[in-house]
This record gives sequence, structure tokens and C-alpha cells, in this order.
Amino acid sequence: MIQANKDITTVEAPAIIIHGVNCQRAMNSGVAKALFTKWPIVKEQYMSFSQDEMSLGKVDSIKLTDELYVVNCWTQENYGYDNQRFASAKAIEICLEKVSNICDDLKIYEVFAPRIGCGLGGLSWEEEVFLIFQKIEIQNPKINFTICNLHQTEAK
Repeated sequence: MIQANKDITTVEAPAIIIHGVNCQRAMNSGVAKALFTKWPIVKEQYMSFSQDEMSLGKVDSIKLTDELYVVNCWTQENYGYDNQRFASAKAIEICLEKVSNICDDLKIYEVFAPRIGCGLGGLSWEEEVFLIFQKIEIQNPKINFTICNLHQTEAK
């Protein structure tokens, strides 16, 4: 696993970009906003689901080009800006297992992600989320995760 001061919106194909979303049909900040600002289809696809169809552990793959995809990963039931724990480590694990299957299906093993569930999600990168990424890498050693520490609103 690589950790890079890379803007996640500058990832080039072939690659899969993954990020966490909530189950409340709200996509207005952070990495999600950076992704849909660059690729509006990311938000359009997310909003195409009713709230009843949104559940923790769900993933949705969005094709941007023949070899570049964004995967919305439902990792938070709710959201907020008050330092509470909104993300679910179990949902992140389920989503990453599904992303692993997407990698195998697409034969694309370069996966770029923010620190999903950390920051606004409230989870600890070192104590929780990093360990989940490590577990998935062990289960599917073909996958190369790059953790991007920046997105376009921060990179300027």
C-alpha cells in the first residue's frame, strides 16, 4: 500500500477510484464533492438510488472511460461535521471485499482511495481503516492500493 500526497481527481487510467458515501442522499463535501465536481456522473449515479436502496456495504461502479472507474461505497448511515463516528468499519470492510471482486471482473488492480471513513467519518486510520485495507491486500495480492491524501479542493 502506498500513501501519497496525490490529488485523487488526477488519477489516470487504468484505475479504480473508491470513496465513501452516506445513506442519506447527501453528497456535498470532501472527496465526494471533489469527484462529482470533476465527473458529475458520480453524483448523478449516486442520486439515482432512492434512500430505501441505500444501505451500508453497498457499492456502485461508475464507468468514466474504458479503464477508469469510480466506485461509490456506502460506508456511513448518516453524516455530520461534529467529530462523531459516522462511518462503519464493518461497512468499509464489506465494500472493500466487493471492490476486490470488481477488480477481478475488470482486470484493473490499481485502486486509489482517500482515507475512507476517517476525517468527517470519524474513524481512526491507524487503528481501524488501515488494517482493513491491509487485510484486503493480503486476500487479493494483485490489488495495489494508493491512498491519496489530497483532493482538488485541498490541492490548490
